[in-house]
Amino acid sequence: TSVGPFLVALGRSWHPEEFNCHYCHMSLADVSFVEEQNNVYCENCYEEFFAPTCARCNTKIMGVRGRQVYSSSSSSSSSSSSSSSSISNNTSPPPVGA
Repeated sequence: TSVGPFLVALGRSWHPEEFNCHYCHMSLADVSFVEEQNNVYCENCYEEFFAPTCARCNTKIMGVRGRQVYSSSSSSSSSSSSSSSSISNNTSPPPVGA
């Protein structure tokens, strides 16, 4: 049993130091994140590996297919918000089990 700050995201409780991006392992305790394929990703990794590209302007589309960008905080809850950032799309998707 541990005592201290925690956050609630995706209907579960997490120690802030254990709530990390599935691919790059960056802490998601104080940043926006996206759930995809039963894992959580920082916005950069989601954008790089999962977000589709607009056919007209060639930029990534965030929050598609019912995917919501969440904002977490080190308190005891998370709230919805959306923001995005740019990253190169010339990389391969994360390996299964990464």
